[in-house]
Amino acid sequence: MARILIIDDEVLILNVLKTVLTDDGHEAVTANGGQQALDLISARRFDLVISDLRMAPIDGIEVLRELRAKHLSTPVIMITAYGTVKAAVDALSLDVFDF
Repeated sequence: MARILIIDDEVLILNVLKTVLTDDGHEAVTANGGQQALDLISARRFDLVISDLRMAPIDGIEVLRELRAKHLSTPVIMITAYGTVKAAVDALSLDVFDF
């Protein structure tokens, strides 16, 4: 069982992903936006982070930067409906697991 942090600013996405992962036997923790995610990351260890790219005011790339700045090698899967080549390159340069 993995402890997985799900980050999104859309409650529906958080609920769907949490249900799927919990049903699969994982501990799923949700964060409604980047700031809440950073607070959780400071307090707990996660085996995996699934983050939306486009959130305000702290987006998924900024969350990934903060993780790496803290020397955390936690795998991050970035999800988005608004992907761009620049966003993918930025995420890959920060060692994202999947985009």
